[in-house]
Amino acid sequence: MKIRIGISIIGICTLLNLSDANAQTVTTVLGKQYQGSGEFTGQSNVAVADELLSIPEGVCVDNNGKIFVSDQHNLCVIDGGRSLGRGGFMGDPNEPGAVGSDDGTGIVSRFSSPTGLAAHPSTNDVFVCDRDNGMIRKSSKYVNISNPAIVSWVAGQYSFEGDHKDGAASAAYFSAPQDVEINGQGVIIISDFGNDCIRLIKSGVVSTIAGLAKTSGDATGKGTAARFNAPYGIGLESDSIVLVADRNNKKIKRLNINSGVVTNVITSGLDMPSDVVVAKGKLYIADGNCIRVWDGNNLKVYVGSDIQAGYKDGTGSGVLFNTINHLSFRKADESIYAVDMGNNVLRKITLVDAPIPSFIANNTAPVVNQTVEIKSTSTNTTGQTWTITPANYSLKAGSKLTDKVIYVAFSSTGTYSVSLTASNVSSTEVLTKNNYISVSNITTVKPTADFTADATNVLKDETVRLVDLSSNNPTTYKWTISPNTITFLNGTSPTSQFPVIQCNALGSYTVTLEATNANGTGSLTKNQYINCVVNNVEHLKESIKELSVIPNPTSYTAVLNGVEVIKFLQVTNIYGAQVQVEFYGNKFDVSNLSAGLYFLSGLDSNNQSFKARVLVNK
Repeated sequence: MKIRIGISIIGICTLLNLSDANAQTVTTVLGKQYQGSGEFTGQSNVAVADELLSIPEGVCVDNNGKIFVSDQHNLCVIDGGRSLGRGGFMGDPNEPGAVGSDDGTGIVSRFSSPTGLAAHPSTNDVFVCDRDNGMIRKSSKYVNISNPAIVSWVAGQYSFEGDHKDGAASAAYFSAPQDVEINGQGVIIISDFGNDCIRLIKSGVVSTIAGLAKTSGDATGKGTAARFNAPYGIGLESDSIVLVADRNNKKIKRLNINSGVVTNVITSGLDMPSDVVVAKGKLYIADGNCIRVWDGNNLKVYVGSDIQAGYKDGTGSGVLFNTINHLSFRKADESIYAVDMGNNVLRKITLVDAPIPSFIANNTAPVVNQTVEIKSTSTNTTGQTWTITPANYSLKAGSKLTDKVIYVAFSSTGTYSVSLTASNVSSTEVLTKNNYISVSNITTVKPTADFTADATNVLKDETVRLVDLSSNNPTTYKWTISPNTITFLNGTSPTSQFPVIQCNALGSYTVTLEATNANGTGSLTKNQYINCVVNNVEHLKESIKELSVIPNPTSYTAVLNGVEVIKFLQVTNIYGAQVQVEFYGNKFDVSNLSAGLYFLSGLDSNNQSFKARVLVNK
């Protein structure tokens, strides 16, 4: 957990980041941890927690979000909490007959140390680097448990020792192919580990696109001028760009498969990179016992340890791995799946940025009993908790210490510290502002009227709570709302301190508060303060723009592409029920929503109607 302390000095808050510890959540999703190899269940259908893998190496995710893992001599898929055998021998991997190159249906087929995997973007077939056979194989797409895979040959002649030969797929040779990717045009890219080069399969023909066969080295350049030293994992950056974990050179290189040009991306700070994936605009690199992240400028340990091997799930810097082999990113849950080969398990790393707590009060120098609004302006949060010390305060207007906005009145003079604990699935972070609120005695002057509303852009018949923020301890209140097409609810009235109203007509409402004590009356008017814009989608203009949401899916905030300022936003779930979200500028916050598809309708600052859809992930 990171602790940030804010010290208020003449209104300036200085943040001290006391820890650089990572705060990513890591869980085991397949396998039962043990050291060594040779364990097995002997079954092709087993609970993921009971699976016994033996030197797992490869992982990929298909277009339906199904996760495939290559074991010492077999291939499985995770579906519904079960590990299902898709090909290869399911028994003792050291038993005679466990190894082979036989094609066939389901577990009749055989592999010999299958490694890197890739799902075809169009067909969902899974392509396999059958390393010790020197072949590229294919397992037909997964439909359900009743449809076993058909394993078939794709390219390469059988060769245990390996060789290099381009040409027709049936005549080609590979040497310990380690990883495979497939772009949108169906071009198959292969990291030919034993040949120190990158190969392509296109229209049934194998070619060498970069590197000189059987010649290790370290050089950028075009085609055979480039050099690799034990190229391991590869990852698509685009249909034409592939990233290469050049393991023994301790580098990440970039290859344009159209031009054959190789350039450097990361040249220092790596130990033994084994794979690289692109996720959410960053590069994640498997590097021994840790995963590093590169944002284009800086390289750092994202999760795990670069000095210690072990096995530990959890959140934070204590997470341990033991020789990470291949990685795959799954968009559905914004997570990286890592083959923890030394522990014989598959691990999941949730790519959720740590929450960044921040908050602001509308008044840091109130008098006793004056209501203060304290609002969380945190990002990447799904929940929050407030702590105020000392505890000489009360919450007003129905607010709770777990709300994003709280209304607080202090019963005693003095200074008060405020802490906000912000959380999400990644971690919990705390921001403390010491001596943030300074409370003074009630003065013998008339009130200074002030107020806020918990919503100012509302639907017809939606409720709004008005919150008195006046100073100098008013004893009576008078609210005037124009036009008067409103109803006071929940037993409140125009003389309540925190009235609840309902707007009964479309339009803009002006609100006036008169706050009175024995010394006089203070008044404040906010013109056209509450806007009752629309009551349902049918009231929107006929010309509706279809907008895109960036990013989509999202877990927290997103941007409506094509809108500068959102004036009104209505959000409904797939059942047609309206849900509340906060919006500001052209952004909206879905952190309070559960996972699922939501429909957006609204108006921009020019009263132009728009609609959009967003998928919320958790």
